[in-house]
Amino acid sequence: MLRWLATTVSAIWIVLSIIAEFFDVDPNQYGPVSADSMARMSSCQGNYHQRYACKEQVTLSKQRHSFLLWIGKVCIVFGPPAALFLMLRYAYKEQPAPENGYYQRPPPPVKRRRVR
Repeated sequence: MLRWLATTVSAIWIVLSIIAEFFDVDPNQYGPVSADSMARMSSCQGNYHQRYACKEQVTLSKQRHSFLLWIGKVCIVFGPPAALFLMLRYAYKEQPAPENGYYQRPPPPVKRRRVR
């Protein structure tokens, strides 16, 4: 019963967080054509090679920032359900019976093999 409840809560969490984190996003906010990127690119000075290198740095830093932001969004969506299932798995894990103060598993079956 607890597993079904956890599955239901996790499904609801995933659906609601996907709606909140991914559907209400302005695509121009995270790309190289965002307002802050364009402002940083317009401040690049120097000859053609210097301006190109400056704009390339601006674009790469924006892409790195966007990548980390989207990884954070994915962690928000899937992190809590994964943690919940790991806790449930740990709670339902069977503990072996102690034998002489040690946990032992039965020895593997002995198979006779032909020796050449």
